[in-house]
Amino acid sequence: ADLPPWSPNPTPALATLSNLALTATTFDRLRAPSSVVSAVVASMLTGLPPRAHTLTDLGARLPQKVTTIGTIARDAGVQTAMFTGVPTTFAPFGFATPWERFVAHPPQSGAAATAPLDDAAAWIEEVLRDSPEARILAFIHARGAHPPWDVTPKELDSLPPADYAGSVEPRRGAQALAKARRKGVAKSLVEADFERTQALAALGLERQDRALGRVIEALTTAGLWDDTLFICLLYTSPSPRD
Repeated sequence: ADLPPWSPNPTPALATLSNLALTATTFDRLRAPSSVVSAVVASMLTGLPPRAHTLTDLGARLPQKVTTIGTIARDAGVQTAMFTGVPTTFAPFGFATPWERFVAHPPQSGAAATAPLDDAAAWIEEVLRDSPEARILAFIHARGAHPPWDVTPKELDSLPPADYAGSVEPRRGAQALAKARRKGVAKSLVEADFERTQALAALGLERQDRALGRVIEALTTAGLWDDTLFICLLYTSPSPRD
């Protein structure tokens, strides 16, 4: 409900998603085939349900024998690349094989959460500058609102609630939330923790929205936006209160 086009209120901080909500087709009844993120991505790339591509748990790896859209496009002379900042779609899980270029940014690398989107925009500009007639396929897996969050000390001081001294902080927010879920959220977190988590997530998503806009700008500048199939899947995970 916080995201366009479903938010009942304007979302000026998410200008790119707001514009897509106005100009694109929204599929309200789309449901993910699994609660395992890597399984969802594998289904997007293969068109297969999790039991067919075998990524049914967090430790599974995408088999090389499974054909992906990246393989098909590459074999058809399309230049392909995948950019990810989510560890479960890194090379050890089988996602690097089909692509001519594969770039992964581990959360501990210090790279910005926008890095996969920034890299994709730069790659699009590079390919089309060298080969204006090239056909391209880019797949981007960004963290969205998920921690770790990129926040400066000054920004952190300005986030609600005032004088926050809880356990949810930018770099280790995921660990704090995971620990709370194991112990029972109601017993481990207070209202101030939820408020800080929401503020950090909103700031992280705002920056990635701008980076998504740069990807669209790269396609628009190259004169390819009207000839591009652009799919934006917003995958929602349970809220910290769950």
